Amino acid sequence: MLTKLFLLSMVAGLMFHFPVVGKDFANPDYYLIDSLNKDDLSAQDQHLLDSALQIYHERKHDTSEVYALSMLSENLLHHSWEQYSELMREKVYEKLNDRESGNQQFFKKMWAGVLGNKGFAFYENGDVDSALFYFEKADRIFKELGTKGLEARNLLNIAMAYDYYSEYDRGLGIYFKVLPILESLDDAQAVAVCFNNIGHDYMCLKQDEKAIKYFEKVLNLPESIVGPEIIADALHNVGTIHQGQKQFKEARSYFLRSIAYREEYGMQHGLPEVYCSLGSVYLGLGQLDSTRKYYLESIELYQQRQNKDGLARSLEMMADFYLVSGHLGKAEEYGVKALDLARELKVPAIITQNAFTLIKIYRGQKKFEEAIQIYDLYYVTQQEIYKKETNDNLYKYEASLANYKKEQQGSIDKKNIEILEKEKLLRNYTIVAILLIVIIVALVLLMGFNKFRREQLKKEIKASHQIEIQLKEIDVLKTNISTLIQKETESFSSAKVEIDFDRLNEILATPLSEREQRVLRELSMGNTNKAMAENLCVSVNTIKTQLSSIYSKLNVKNRTQAVNTINSIVKEK
Repeated sequence: MLTKLFLLSMVAGLMFHFPVVGKDFANPDYYLIDSLNKDDLSAQDQHLLDSALQIYHERKHDTSEVYALSMLSENLLHHSWEQYSELMREKVYEKLNDRESGNQQFFKKMWAGVLGNKGFAFYENGDVDSALFYFEKADRIFKELGTKGLEARNLLNIAMAYDYYSEYDRGLGIYFKVLPILESLDDAQAVAVCFNNIGHDYMCLKQDEKAIKYFEKVLNLPESIVGPEIIADALHNVGTIHQGQKQFKEARSYFLRSIAYREEYGMQHGLPEVYCSLGSVYLGLGQLDSTRKYYLESIELYQQRQNKDGLARSLEMMADFYLVSGHLGKAEEYGVKALDLARELKVPAIITQNAFTLIKIYRGQKKFEEAIQIYDLYYVTQQEIYKKETNDNLYKYEASLANYKKEQQGSIDKKNIEILEKEKLLRNYTIVAILLIVIIVALVLLMGFNKFRREQLKKEIKASHQIEIQLKEIDVLKTNISTLIQKETESFSSAKVEIDFDRLNEILATPLSEREQRVLRELSMGNTNKAMAENLCVSVNTIKTQLSSIYSKLNVKNRTQAVNTINSIVKEK
């Protein structure tokens, strides 16, 4: 039988009661609960109680009190942790309903912890459906608060519930999901629990090599970080694997080491399970006295811890021991007690196991009527188990079919998404290609325009250069003309021309008037139109009109010809 601290510890009421003498009960005013026997506390639990209660009583603050109760609820190994968890539930519930109370986020987180503790209490009492209900409620709050570490730890409890129902693949899925989260948070203790539970699931799936691999990971972690309880569990599980392989000496070594750890640190939790395992190993080795000793110790501890599930199994093992050793009367006594307790628990698997053992005992005693009665119970229970297994298999098939359909739909959705992604990618490539073509065309046009513009600029520069040359030539021509005019003017001014107007008028077909004679005299002196107008006290336009008349009478076209004509007349004289 596999027994594991984090998976198969279920607590219930007492079946048998031993007389209690000399118990040292704690003061309820300080320890907050009644009937706490300090003699039952390990040194570790006593130290934890002292530390937490000091915080509770000295700080006198709501958050400090809740924090102290949380320490006890989650870390106390003694069964009184449930009472402290209930105190914590009452206080947190009160604060959550007090609208004037601050730190609502803190109390909400503590409330999730209360739900988790409630689930664990149901789990230990064998009500795994209720346990899973509370674990999942706590999970929703942890997700809402965004507390990854607490959410991951709570998921370990959910996986533990699945393991109880032998849904090991589902449990492994959760363990491997939370393991990297716990490693990233450096939560070494939770990582060790995860390793241990992974190993347990592989052990249940008959994959011993993988199981031992994860148990060894636990054993290789520092004890100061992991804690002795987890080390003791890993040792127990490795011993269970050797026991299943009929390697009884190796199994005994691991079981004894697990017991030594628990006894050294005063850990009662999980100890009766190891005693049962060790008793079975001694039975395999033929050491019946040692077998009886450890079976009896496991029965005593299960009674003290009010664990009916474990007690029923231990009583059945003791009955089988006495059957093997030939003590049928003792075997019947323990077998009847085991079956009565199994009926009370209403767990079919335990009922059938205990009924089958009792049938063998009655057959050995020749009590065939009693054997037939028990066989009827065995048959009915087997039918119930078969029916339940059939329903479970049907449920698993339906769940598997639903998962298959979901996976197929997911595959179709994935393919559709891939097609949409490809179409989107193709559209993007098309857009990019169009943009590239537009850019290339724009670049070509820009290059053509730049080339055309450069040619135009060259032509404009060339034309501008030609204009500059022509302007320079015009400037030179102007300069020459000015020089020539200046020379002519100087020659006119330097030569004292005396005009004989009487002779001139005789020669001309139309004689010059006196005004025209005065203008001609000014002209011969080389004066400009403006100077002539000023000298003669007339306008420039009048001078131009008179010059035009003079040019007409002289039959010339400009002042130079007019001057030359006058000079020729003077020379003839």
